Amino acid sequence: MSEEDQLLRNLTQSSLGKGHDNKQVNDLQRLYRKILHASHFSSDFNVNKVVKHLAVNKDVKVAAEFQTLYEKLAKLGTITHLDNVVEFLHKVGIDNERTQTFNSGVRVSSTPLQSELRSLQTPAALSHFSVTPYGQTPANSVTRLSAGERQRLTMSSSGLGTSRASSHVPPLTSQSQPPSHSTPHLNSSESFNNYKAYLKDDVQEVELIRDVILVAQGIESKLMRFDPKTESYRIPDNVRVPPHKKKICCSLAESGWLYNKIKQYVDQKKLDNTFGPIGLSFCVALQSELRSYLRLIAVLDTQLTEHGSDITGGLTLTRLALWFKEPIKNLKLVASLVDIAKGKKGGALLSIIHSYSWHGAIAHTSLVSNMLSLTVKPLFGIISRWIYTGTLEDPYNEFFVASDPQVKDDNLWHFKYSLRKSMIPSFLSADMARKIMLTGKSVVFIHRVCHDNTQLERRENVERARLTEGSAMFSQNEEDSFTNMIDVVYKETSKHLMEVLYTKYNFINHLKAMRRYLLLGQGDFIQQLMDLLVTELSKDASALYLHNLNGILETAIRSTNAQFEDKDILSRLDVRLLEISPGDLGWDVFSLDYRTRGPISTVFTSDTVIFYLRIFNFLWRAKRMEYALANLWRQKQQYSRMLRGMTELDDLLHSAHIIASEMIHFTQQIGYFINFEVIECAWDDLLHKVNQAEDLDHIIAAHQQFLDSIMTRCLMDEEHRPMFSQLRTIFDLIIKYQQILEGFLEKASRENEYRVEYMRNAARRDSQSEWATTEEREAAEKERRTEFTQLTLKQTRSQLKVLAQTYQGMVTKFLVMLATQTDDKLQALRFRLDFNEYYQQKEPFLASPQVLKKSKPPTASLLPGDTVMQPVGGLIGLLGGRVPDNTM
Repeated sequence: MSEEDQLLRNLTQSSLGKGHDNKQVNDLQRLYRKILHASHFSSDFNVNKVVKHLAVNKDVKVAAEFQTLYEKLAKLGTITHLDNVVEFLHKVGIDNERTQTFNSGVRVSSTPLQSELRSLQTPAALSHFSVTPYGQTPANSVTRLSAGERQRLTMSSSGLGTSRASSHVPPLTSQSQPPSHSTPHLNSSESFNNYKAYLKDDVQEVELIRDVILVAQGIESKLMRFDPKTESYRIPDNVRVPPHKKKICCSLAESGWLYNKIKQYVDQKKLDNTFGPIGLSFCVALQSELRSYLRLIAVLDTQLTEHGSDITGGLTLTRLALWFKEPIKNLKLVASLVDIAKGKKGGALLSIIHSYSWHGAIAHTSLVSNMLSLTVKPLFGIISRWIYTGTLEDPYNEFFVASDPQVKDDNLWHFKYSLRKSMIPSFLSADMARKIMLTGKSVVFIHRVCHDNTQLERRENVERARLTEGSAMFSQNEEDSFTNMIDVVYKETSKHLMEVLYTKYNFINHLKAMRRYLLLGQGDFIQQLMDLLVTELSKDASALYLHNLNGILETAIRSTNAQFEDKDILSRLDVRLLEISPGDLGWDVFSLDYRTRGPISTVFTSDTVIFYLRIFNFLWRAKRMEYALANLWRQKQQYSRMLRGMTELDDLLHSAHIIASEMIHFTQQIGYFINFEVIECAWDDLLHKVNQAEDLDHIIAAHQQFLDSIMTRCLMDEEHRPMFSQLRTIFDLIIKYQQILEGFLEKASRENEYRVEYMRNAARRDSQSEWATTEEREAAEKERRTEFTQLTLKQTRSQLKVLAQTYQGMVTKFLVMLATQTDDKLQALRFRLDFNEYYQQKEPFLASPQVLKKSKPPTASLLPGDTVMQPVGGLIGLLGGRVPDNTM
């Protein structure tokens, strides 16, 4: 007999004792032989652990004796699995210590070998394992059972709906306790028999499969219950299931939790009155996936009914796991969509679904695309109705185009419709969303504002591009049919809208009228109007009457080429008086106005009209400077011939002439810059952009850019406010100069008249042989002349001197401000104002290198034949002579 057989026989006798039949002895020996040759022992077993255990718990001598015997057996080599045998015997030796812990409410750990014994359906009561008592749960460590665990372990397993569990599982009541006899002892024959019967109570696999199929539909079964704490389906601890099967069942039970989660979301949203068509379509897509899943469940249930769990052709847990692998993956994907979709609706919901389609797995992308195809259908319907008929049906605010019902048709284009950026789906670009909004808005504008009922959707190219499937919105293909449809409808609608504005409402003609009359482009009309208004506008602003001004306007129209304008344009031209401030003259409050109504008011809004009024006010003021200096120049020339006999006025008139020349040069260069460098260039750009515009928004943007450009270049924006204030101050000095010089010329003219009258009277008396003069007359004449010379002439000379110094200082400061600008046109203006460096000699900053680097002649802005008027004061300073009377 070999050592192995001797070992097994001795082990069997020590376990059973005497009085047992041969069948029990043979069964136990076969079990021990399988254990010895099994491979389920610990891979990290070390015999030193046994030696250490014996030394601590027994005696050092026992430990030394064990180590000596172990080394002898190892040298013989007769036992193939010596370490396994030693480990087995060691655990048998400490088994009594472990079994004593059951009755005190302690659960003992289980090992993989114990599971193997159970799967072999052998009398494992004689093994070295501590078997878990009936109704308790194996654990990885010996721990004291908590009160909650004890209560859960004693829950009744009856009344769990349709019972599919095995009839071998005994129910437990709340008073039930683990039976003490369920834990067999190695040396007890009674324990062996009881444990053998206990192993026969394992749940059959077919019952587990039936329960898994039931749980997969979100329904609790008799064997598997839902645990709210862990939010998962679990097999109660009192149900005896092999660990590997239990693991498979728990993993498959996840599908039931996912199914319930998705179904609860769908049921909840169906009852939500604020959930719109797009959200309900998402629920339909979810239901479609659940139906596909339930069809698989039905197929599996049928297969189980027909074939059972026969390993040859039936349904086993392993095969069930393979069947559920892909559905669980899909359910996880759908459940993640449900999680992230909470609180979302409309375009935001579509963006979330679309983001899940960016995946490398074909099956993943296909599932999301199918769901997106169902969910996007309402959005496609809303877009189709919007771009073809202008109908916006969005009571749940799911569409990315918002409508304000309080806005009237007068402001329809600007304020009624807007984009909800949060609702723009990620598969639509911002430009595409803008085109969709503009297309529908154009249709509404044509019908409700332009009163044109043309059916654009009936046009051939529009019908040809029309789609019926919403999936084209997010599909990426070479044709890109959805983009093509939007582009075609957008271009056709915008083209028709602009045709209506150009032909029916004469938009271009109105635009040109604004340029001619409010931007002073009609020269003969503006000059005639200013000639007729000079008397009225010189009055106090409060003394003006609109009917008088309107009469003058009508006269100016009839006497110039403006009379040939279209009657509709002339009927819109009107006079407006600005708000009057104390001390204002008519020049300060007078303004032309152009009334806009109908569809063209969409471009010429109230805000843009204010821009036009501000620009007109500035241009009118600049034009007034030119007009005043020109009239003053003519008056001075007349008075110069008249006052030739008053030689004491020569120096003053010469100084006044120099100042006037500088002012004329300044105003002419400012006028040239405004009219040609600013307005004319901006006007050319505007016409080009209007002709190239694709929609009304482009026209509005081009027109606004035209006004902004004029406001900026004319220094009327916020950035150039100090420069504009400086320019206004220079204009005020010109008006003050006009007032001083006109007042002096009137006084000089009266003085000249007195002198001429005195000489005429003296000659008449002399011709009558009378004394030409007397001492009294001569003294009165001398006193009057002295008063004129000492008071009027001296005071005027001082005023002109101060004004000249102030004016030159203001112009120099204005040039310094221009020198700091980066705009090429403003730099060109600075060069024109100081082309001969007259002011540069007065201000060192203008001669600095950084300024001189910018001072290049604006040859590109000068047209052939253009001449630049030189500052006469600068020439006088260089030539050192008197300016002749015919200089200007």
